[in-house]
Amino acid sequence: MKKIFLLFLFISQIVVSQKKLTFDHYSVSNCYNGYQNTYFKTVTYGNSGDKNVLLIVSVVNEKITSAVLWLVDDNIQYNYNLDSVFIKDFNPEIHLNNCYKRVLDENNSGFKYFDKIETISDGVKKTTFLLYNSKRKKKAINKIEVESYSSNLIQNHKISFGHSNLFFKNNKINFYPYTIKSYKRYKNEILLESSEVVEIKKTNFSISID
Repeated sequence: MKKIFLLFLFISQIVVSQKKLTFDHYSVSNCYNGYQNTYFKTVTYGNSGDKNVLLIVSVVNEKITSAVLWLVDDNIQYNYNLDSVFIKDFNPEIHLNNCYKRVLDENNSGFKYFDKIETISDGVKKTTFLLYNSKRKKKAINKIEVESYSSNLIQNHKISFGHSNLFFKNNKINFYPYTIKSYKRYKNEILLESSEVVEIKKTNFSISID
């Protein structure tokens, strides 16, 4: 009887220590990586009521190549090992169980000095960020362009901004309540990466993390 009680207590402690995350939408984007000159697709899952949670699944030839859960405010990532799983067969509640936890470097804040320019044409808002190495802002090192529009489909929907994720996070930049249409990042007018949203849909699932 004592062994059964101890086993119950052990299981209860594990359950209590786990955190449950719920996702209510996802967006599909066609992406380009100029660093490696490759094309791929991302499926980004989020919770419209929780800006802290971001699940980014990368896909090449309809096969998942990586899956990363990012707890934005906590600077923590969970990297999942998905071996030869096709996106059409992907079930987060089943497949997201083998991962390693990584704490991100809080000092890696990216660019702190930037100019922000906004224009609106035909209902589309274009936001341009010119990034500088110093507060004197002599020459922009990188340029980021984000197109968004007003929509009642899903509020606060999520996409991955690639190498610009930390820039937006650390400078507390978001595009709420607008819906993201596209993202591009340049260096000396050379396209470094891009993402164009082609689909946004509702979903409903939960996963647990330690």
